[in-house]
Amino acid sequence: MSVLLPYGPQAQGARAALRRGVERGAGVVVGSALYWALSAVAPPSAHGAFGPAAGVCMGFSSRYFWNNVLNCFGALLLASAVFGTAGSAVLRVEENLAGIAFALACAALWSWVERRHPAGEAAA
Repeated sequence: MSVLLPYGPQAQGARAALRRGVERGAGVVVGSALYWALSAVAPPSAHGAFGPAAGVCMGFSSRYFWNNVLNCFGALLLASAVFGTAGSAVLRVEENLAGIAFALACAALWSWVERRHPAGEAAA
């Protein structure tokens, strides 16, 4: 699930990337918070079911926001073995926000280049 889309009706430049970036950022924050909260109240023996259960739910979702929320469960399940629950949640949010910022900067730069040099115009 990327902020930038290479083709199709949703790939409409920086504006579409901004909308998807906001949805991804919000989804990662919500998903990480939900994972952390569920991990705090569920017994450790149930944690292994978080990822597969969220994966099944993600199969029924067509919304980018909810796909990002549910995707956090599988990713954080694996990362929590190395970084702990809180550490993996914080790391996921930080890394995703940095990635979103980079993707939006690339989309803005590409849109600027396209406006200055429209397709079909010969380079001077």
